Amino acid sequence: MKIGALILEHYKERGTFKKHYFDKSKYYGLRMVIDSVERNYNTSVDYISMKNINEYDVVLVSLTSATDVWNLIYTFSHYGLDASKVKPKIIIGGAGVINIKTYLNFGDFFVWGRGEKTIVKLLDYIENNKKHKCNNVFERGLNDFNETFYINQTDNVYPHEVNGWKEEAIGCKKKCHFCQYTYSRKYTNSRADEQNYSTASEEHTFENLEINDNRVYVSAIDGFTERLRKIINKPIKDKQIIKKLQKAQGLGTETRVSLKLFNICGYPTETKKSYKKFINLIQSADYKKKMTPLSLHILITPFSAEPLTPAQYLPMDLETNYRKYFQSKFVGENGYVWKGNNITLYFMKYINSNWAHFQRAIVNRGGIEDGKIIEAIVNNKSFKNLSVPEKMYNIKKQTDFKKYKKKYNVDEDNEWGYLESYISNKKIDKMAQKLHNKLGI
Repeated sequence: MKIGALILEHYKERGTFKKHYFDKSKYYGLRMVIDSVERNYNTSVDYISMKNINEYDVVLVSLTSATDVWNLIYTFSHYGLDASKVKPKIIIGGAGVINIKTYLNFGDFFVWGRGEKTIVKLLDYIENNKKHKCNNVFERGLNDFNETFYINQTDNVYPHEVNGWKEEAIGCKKKCHFCQYTYSRKYTNSRADEQNYSTASEEHTFENLEINDNRVYVSAIDGFTERLRKIINKPIKDKQIIKKLQKAQGLGTETRVSLKLFNICGYPTETKKSYKKFINLIQSADYKKKMTPLSLHILITPFSAEPLTPAQYLPMDLETNYRKYFQSKFVGENGYVWKGNNITLYFMKYINSNWAHFQRAIVNRGGIEDGKIIEAIVNNKSFKNLSVPEKMYNIKKQTDFKKYKKKYNVDEDNEWGYLESYISNKKIDKMAQKLHNKLGI
């Protein structure tokens, strides 16, 4: 059996880049699955393109996000193809595989959750022409959405080193209500006592963030106000933020410290006044005398209601272009929001527009018919050149736009109800109702 891993082509809307470098270091899950295949089948897995896809019997596709879903649909459809029109069986997996309805026609098998063991079973079924027996696998043409499928979990990190990288942990101890990762991946840290593992990220939880020297630090606060952070189960107090910033200024050096904080805007009940109050909070942390300089970079993401989380039913603001809003309202010609004696505050420009936000929402909340909308968009060259307001005008005019942004009642039918994670849907729904009550919606 000849096995390949497909490098997706990029559905790029603007810009002059015509070639895209495939950085496989960003696809650790895919590399782990390939490693498992090669160990169990004594074969090598090739990285391939659509040009040679029909030379293979099985092709693996990794989706890490909703963006990859759009890339997948583009990769096949702009050649006039789908999974039924190519020779190999297409197996789709990865962290981005949640609601599969919009891209159902572009795979034969869809794998939820951990795949390093599932892939071995699935290849055996394919090789022997048998029906699969995995409750985390959907086979197009065999399964349907009246069944329940589960996000596969593991209690152990992957035991083998892959291209110099060892998995250190899975999931997250925290249970922030918006975070799909923590609700779809059960936490395990079975390599906690080892000293020499490499880390996937330099990001620290804000509570554990210790600024002790002059370098770049990364953390997250995920809410502009203390009220909203508490409601979404990220209870970071304003005074904690002030304390961290003041400690950074007190290092006693002239070398600048850089702190990057991920933040979320657009929660239900949030007001635009919240952003000004946040700026005031940062200003209050600035010492009046000259101390260690601090660059504070806020990386802002609009709130997304992710399936399988307590926040999955909340409404989303797909109307506001937050990229344009923050840059026009707060960022000056010099590139920063505010500069004090020691602190310089930046709102980074890399904020999803409402068009990018919609692209994620239609994948999360879309059905099979919505997949046809994505396919039509990625193959419409004139649509690519429209401005963001023009794109949104067309989308609102030609789709059931309310479906993607509305508040769902906890007991309301939705497109992703066939999925269940390691925390039962019943328990998550109880948490969701409490969240709605706290927000007063």
